[in-house]
Amino acid sequence: MSARLLEIELRVADVERSRRFYRDLVGVPVGELETHGTDTQSHVHATWGQWTSGEATLLMLNIYPAAPDKTQARIGFTVPDLDVVHERLRAAGTQILQAPETRPWGRTAAYIDPDGNTLSLTEAPHGE
Repeated sequence: MSARLLEIELRVADVERSRRFYRDLVGVPVGELETHGTDTQSHVHATWGQWTSGEATLLMLNIYPAAPDKTQARIGFTVPDLDVVHERLRAAGTQILQAPETRPWGRTAAYIDPDGNTLSLTEAPHGE
């Protein structure tokens, strides 16, 4: 049995700003600001898959406020059309680390999000 990625957590200076960046510019299905249970920090989630008995296909992206000693992260997403997303990010003034280029696994690019985290985006080769 091998381990499987379940959760990615970004710690950011402004949760609402990051929610808009990832939702509106990148296209990640990030929900509304929320708190629940004993977790009193406002945060947002995006989820893919399901959490069911016997099979956990769930993957979560959680965006929380940063602690004073925050660290930066790298997060990657697949997108259906890299040129469209690249243009949205460029028009919004997002820092581009690597312009879109073709690699063996598809077209890929890298950016800096509003908190200094690295964001990589990949479009799979057509037909895959």
